Amino acid sequence: RFGIDPDGDEEDQPVWDIYEYDIPSGVIRRVIDDIIYAGEGHDISPQYLPDDRIVFSSTRQSRTVAKLLDAGLTDPNIQQFQALDEDQEEPAFVLHVMNDNGQNLHQISFNQSHDMNASVLANGRIVFSRWDGMRNKNAISLYSANPDGTDMQLLYGADSHATSTVGATVEFLKPSQARDGSVAAFLMPFSGTSGGGDIISINAVDYLNNTQPNLANQGVLTGPAQSSVAPAPVSALPGFSEGGRYAAVWPLWDGTDRTFVSWTPCLVEYIDPATGLRDAARPDTEPCSIADLTDPMAAEADPAYGVWAFDGSTQRPIVLAELDTIITDVVVAQPRPRPIVIPDAASAGILDPDLLAEEAGILNIRSVYDIDGVDIAVPNFQTVADPEATLADERLARFLRVYKAVGIPSEEILPDFDDAAFGNSPNAGMRELVGYVPIEPDGSVRVKVPADVPISIEVLNKDGHRVTPEFPRHQYWLQVRPGEEVTCNGCHQNAPDISHGRADGFAAVNQGAPFNGYTFPNTISVGPDTISADAGETMAMARTRKDSAALELSVDLVYQDVWTDPLVGRLPDADYSVLYADITATPLPEMYSCMPWAVECRVVINYEEHIQPLWEVTRPEIDIATGMPAIDLVTGLEINTRCIDCHSFRYPDFPSIDAVLIGEVVDPVARGQLELTNNASGNEPTHMVSYEELLNGDELEALDQGGIVLVLIDDPGGAIDPLTNLPVQVPATIGSPLTAQGAYFSPAFFNRFSSTGQHPDWLTTAELRLISEWLDLGAQYYNDPFSSVP
Repeated sequence: RFGIDPDGDEEDQPVWDIYEYDIPSGVIRRVIDDIIYAGEGHDISPQYLPDDRIVFSSTRQSRTVAKLLDAGLTDPNIQQFQALDEDQEEPAFVLHVMNDNGQNLHQISFNQSHDMNASVLANGRIVFSRWDGMRNKNAISLYSANPDGTDMQLLYGADSHATSTVGATVEFLKPSQARDGSVAAFLMPFSGTSGGGDIISINAVDYLNNTQPNLANQGVLTGPAQSSVAPAPVSALPGFSEGGRYAAVWPLWDGTDRTFVSWTPCLVEYIDPATGLRDAARPDTEPCSIADLTDPMAAEADPAYGVWAFDGSTQRPIVLAELDTIITDVVVAQPRPRPIVIPDAASAGILDPDLLAEEAGILNIRSVYDIDGVDIAVPNFQTVADPEATLADERLARFLRVYKAVGIPSEEILPDFDDAAFGNSPNAGMRELVGYVPIEPDGSVRVKVPADVPISIEVLNKDGHRVTPEFPRHQYWLQVRPGEEVTCNGCHQNAPDISHGRADGFAAVNQGAPFNGYTFPNTISVGPDTISADAGETMAMARTRKDSAALELSVDLVYQDVWTDPLVGRLPDADYSVLYADITATPLPEMYSCMPWAVECRVVINYEEHIQPLWEVTRPEIDIATGMPAIDLVTGLEINTRCIDCHSFRYPDFPSIDAVLIGEVVDPVARGQLELTNNASGNEPTHMVSYEELLNGDELEALDQGGIVLVLIDDPGGAIDPLTNLPVQVPATIGSPLTAQGAYFSPAFFNRFSSTGQHPDWLTTAELRLISEWLDLGAQYYNDPFSSVP
């Protein structure tokens, strides 16, 4: 990266380029020769693949940007841009591959945050550091994949981030394989240690985590899987580190088991507390001593990183340290056995050609009731799968929701974007709904999903609510390459020290059919409607092999019983559907390529456009006693009203207080102190007041002699007023009707609209489904960044 202007804006700076240095001739060349093409993104961390191509990290996001162009053909609101990472700090670096002449450049990973530091294992797969930043995740672990991005899996460390010697949270960076098959990695916290950390050796063949072996070694190995190879303890906390700190590691393959490292010793400077300046008696930076660790005048000095050859006990300098310089990477030009060449699956002809052409893949889940190898179905998934033993309405898991991430552009693309656009839960990001598919009786799912986009999934009940806590929220982005079928056993419990996401982690609970031609118990076994399975197939695999239409997602909740045999004992379960088309009084969510469903399908739900209108629709008022429309005794006509007719007025002398005018008095309690108008909120002017009131708690109010007062209670913390010696009085609060945690956690709201609730059948089933999916996705104010800006 040449020509940097230290005073210039980042967008005006030159990009990072990849160069190749020919050692015999001493010639250096930029791999991408065309200067315009080279400038389309930052390209870093290149490594040769065994077929002489190059894998690297780049902000180009070449495939992602191309798909935005495709989306722009149906939605003119969409622009092309390189999405920011989930911290919205910089464009996300993701993995790309290109020929050694810069041609055939293409994206192979589709994370929402950074994928970086790829290197090649002896088996031909690439290993890299992935920053998982979805929702509350904030961790960098090791992943692996084929060089074309297929078979993307967790490799190691997702639940081993508290494994530093002092218990600090650390991340796994810059992996590379050693000659003995172990993985060398750099272990450091996100910040606070001058860019340095520890160097470790990991047995990633037999372990998924430090104390979690793979399936073959369960009950045999207990760990630890990783160990520091530094000769002295390295601290992961700010301040002195007795063993210094490392910034990079690269194993040698010359038979000596040496490692090249970037290392700084522990350095100290002495500060006069009276002046805040260097102590005149000890003005020089010195190596740390044990006494310095407790000396109040001793402070950690700036690091001095150099390159050292390290053999496990001694270090020899190779490149001396320079002031104000940190050596962030070390790579050794050395002979090593050529790793196995894994051909791209598309060129090898091992992918489904129809899916490849459609730019789709398959997600195959053997059973959602399989939680880390444990069957959570009651009493077991076999009983739940038996139509004679379990009705459809008795099954916990009914539908699978698939949704995708929405990238956020930089301020250069969208200068007026404000974080308030995310709403109450900024860490949820923005989401687009991709579709739904029924979960088969045995908990299996096999469904077509869009390729080359970050997607995630949720298990739902019949009402379309994400089921909690039985099925924890999936907090990792999945990817499927065109033509690929990704298979997993089931779901994962967020238990400490236990990871899923690797094929050899657990045995599948649902082993499928025991032999070819198998019909599942008490399912149709005679006639053209029979669905027979081959050995190992789940219900979903057998059904979709017979009927390819069953692979398709739908934007609606649609269920049809194709399994129950009426000749065995009972009639099939009734068909069930909740359709967007049933929403007739308010605008439907924005849908693109969804009816019929196509891989480009995306459903966008914005609060102002699609949820607020529900409160403004004129509806017949229901008489709770009869369940029929209420009748005006004077006119004899049905009473029609809107949510905002009651949940709207404010007491004139107290504009911040919600109330309802009843004659000449104000009763703020009668309508739950809830305002559902589209007025601007005083808490967040870019939000409607209804959004803020639905998702945030409020102070409890009451009538007192015709006026509004706050209801006061004793301080829950037990504070005592020193003047009166009585408990301190604080305002009582009321909870919010809805929560961004999801529909499951908002039962009071949904119960109001049941047949026995305060507003029976006031909202339709389809409208309640729309609200529930909006909540489950995160209750965002906008799910389209471009809609959020005038």
